Amino acid sequence: MKFEGKNCLIVLAVLPALLFLSCAGGGAGNGNPGNTRSFYMGFTPWPYRLDGDAAEVAYTYDIIQARGDIVAHHFQQGIPWSEAWDMRADPQFSALPQVVKDEVNIRTAFTDTGTLIYLAVDSLGSSREDLIGYWGPDYNSHGSTEQQPRPNNDGGPGISGAVNSIDWGSKGFADQEIAEAFVAWSRALIDHFESLGFTVAYFNYASEVSDLYLHDPGKYADFLEFAGRVYTALKTEYPDLPLMVSTALKHPASTDAAQIETGLASGTVPVTDSIDVMGISVYPYAFFNPMVSDDSSEGSNGLADLPADWASQITGLSGGKPVAFTETGWIAEDLSISEYGLDRYSSEVNQRSFTELLFAEAQELGAQFIIWFSAVDYSHFWVNSLGADSLSALWRDTGLYDYDGTTDIGMADLPGLNPAGAGLIRRSALDVWETWLSYSRRQERE
Repeated sequence: MKFEGKNCLIVLAVLPALLFLSCAGGGAGNGNPGNTRSFYMGFTPWPYRLDGDAAEVAYTYDIIQARGDIVAHHFQQGIPWSEAWDMRADPQFSALPQVVKDEVNIRTAFTDTGTLIYLAVDSLGSSREDLIGYWGPDYNSHGSTEQQPRPNNDGGPGISGAVNSIDWGSKGFADQEIAEAFVAWSRALIDHFESLGFTVAYFNYASEVSDLYLHDPGKYADFLEFAGRVYTALKTEYPDLPLMVSTALKHPASTDAAQIETGLASGTVPVTDSIDVMGISVYPYAFFNPMVSDDSSEGSNGLADLPADWASQITGLSGGKPVAFTETGWIAEDLSISEYGLDRYSSEVNQRSFTELLFAEAQELGAQFIIWFSAVDYSHFWVNSLGADSLSALWRDTGLYDYDGTTDIGMADLPGLNPAGAGLIRRSALDVWETWLSYSRRQERE
C-alpha cells in the first residue's frame, strides 16, 4: 500500500545493471488438523543490504527460495510505452530498452529455473492516482529514480529509443492505444520468463486498484474499459493463466472500505468480470484507520481490536472469485514515523500472533497464495541506501529474520551459507511460516 503522494519506487545499481525491488512454536499448526494448505507461500526479493558485489541481494534470493514455493516479481518502474506500441504485433523481449532488460535479467539470474512466479506489472502510478509513467532509456539518468513522464510525439522525455506518432502524455485508461501497448509489454515479460524455464502462475495487471477509485471515480470508470480490453487480450493469449488485480484493504468499519465496496461493484462491466483472482494488499498495523490499538504491554498480542473481518471483508469485494494475498506483513519492532503521525508498538510476539492469524484466515478463504514483505529486516539498507526515508520505514522491520547490521558476506561465501553465518537472526514467526510451508498444498483449490 502507498501513502498518498509518496513514491516508493527504488532503483538500485547492481554492478552495471539495475536492480529494482518494489511499491512483509506453540500454536503453529492450530486450525489445520489435516496438515494441508490451500495456498502457495512466498516473498518479495527485497534486499536487506546492498554492497558492490550484490552478495546480500543474491543471498536474499537464496533465503526466499528455500522458504517458499513461489516468488514475487513486481514491476513498478513504468511502461516502455513507445517500444511496446511498436512491437504490439509481435512482442519481443529483445526490443525493450536496455535498462528494462538489465532489470529483468538481474531478477531472472538470481531466480532458480523452474520456480513458480507471481508476476505483477503495474498499470497505475505509485500513488495509485493515475496511469503509470514511462520506463525507457533515460530511466535513472542524473540520479533520478522517478517514473518518467509518458513521452509525446515530438521526441520528448525518454523517447530516445522508439519513435512513433502517439502522444502518450495525453492518453488515459480509456484509450485503445494504452491497452494495446500494455498488453504487448505484458506479453513480452510473460513470454520471456516462460522461455527461461520459469512458470508464471499468476499475473496481476493493476495493483491496489481500489485506491484509484478512492482518488478519482472518473478515472476508475476509464480503468474499467482498460481492464476489459487487457483481460480479453491476455486471456486469449494465455487461457490458463489466472489474471488479477488487487485491492488495498482498509479498516472494515471505515468510510474508505464502504466506498471501495461500492466502487468494485460499479460499472456496466465491473472489475470482477475482468479477473480470475482478486488480490489482497493489507498491512493493518499501518493502514487501518481507526488503527489497531497501541498496546505497549510486553507479551500481549497487540491485536486485540483488529476486527474479526479484517481479511474476510474481501468476500464482499471479489465477486465470488478466488482470492490471494499479494502483499502483507507485520512489524516485529516498534514503529514511529512523525511525518505520518504514526506510533505503533510491536514485538516479535505480535508478529508471530499476526502470522498465525494470517494463515488461519487464508486457509478459511481458500486463498491461492500469500506473499510476505519482506523476508529480512532491512535497517542497514534503509540507512545506507534509501536515505532513511519515512515511507520505506513502514516495512523496515517486517522481516521473519532480523539482521545484525554488521556481517558482510561476499559471493564466495554463498555456497552452503546458513542464515546465522550471514548475520540473520530468526524470529519466532518463522517457526509458524515453516510449519505451514511443510503442509501439502491442496490442488483442488485451483
